[in-house]
Amino acid sequence: MTAALVLCGGRGTRLRAVLPDRPKPMAGVAGRPFLDWLLLHLRACGIRHVVLSTGHKAEVIGAHYATTRIPGMEILCAREPVPLGTGGAVVHAASSAEHLHGWARNTPGWLVLNGDSLAPSDYSLLPAETAKRNADAAILAVHVPDASRFGTLDVGSDGHLRAFQEKHPGAGLINAGVYYLSRESLSEFPARRPLSMEREAIPGLLERGRRIIVPVVQAPFIDIGIPESLASAGTFLQEEMPHLNNPLHLAGPENPTKQSK
Repeated sequence: MTAALVLCGGRGTRLRAVLPDRPKPMAGVAGRPFLDWLLLHLRACGIRHVVLSTGHKAEVIGAHYATTRIPGMEILCAREPVPLGTGGAVVHAASSAEHLHGWARNTPGWLVLNGDSLAPSDYSLLPAETAKRNADAAILAVHVPDASRFGTLDVGSDGHLRAFQEKHPGAGLINAGVYYLSRESLSEFPARRPLSMEREAIPGLLERGRRIIVPVVQAPFIDIGIPESLASAGTFLQEEMPHLNNPLHLAGPENPTKQSK
């Protein structure tokens, strides 16, 4: 069974002018929070258990999912007690879920996603591909025409990650914000907090000789981290993810369909 952990705790400083009262994943897109659409895509991939790692304005996310359900999906919230960094938030949320739920203790690893981006493809294939290639972790990658906002991935001819590279203009292979981490690799994250996934946790795994594969998908990509990309997110959903644009997929105040058991 694959369970997902979605990072939703960032402060979203570049969107503060347009999102003064909510965290970035709760930005309205096509009549719903962006996070709703990400969760619907996870459900379409067969993911049924999700932990939301919350921080900045966590109460907004908690209140929303107290009344809005994704039928057939269990959604938990794990709030950071203090800012832990992306890597620290992953460890905290996974540990919180494992203390409370048997399914979390039984999962062999975690699908980890950024709550503010989408590269629609079958995320559920990452665990199988990681096991097939005898790797410890995986990072989903996409080609983009301009990598200047994201930085790029240095990948060897064997498809294994060698390093994260600095941002630079021009086309490149970028991290799509989707990881698979085995329980063993997650247990090797450093104990210091805050802990960055890209600057500390993943490079630390590489230094210890852990194998991190980089499957590349031919998929569109959106990151709503700046006002311009947020403004285009509705069009992205309509053009690239039409299977999610049926409001009956959601149950909540606007559509009180009963949640599936």
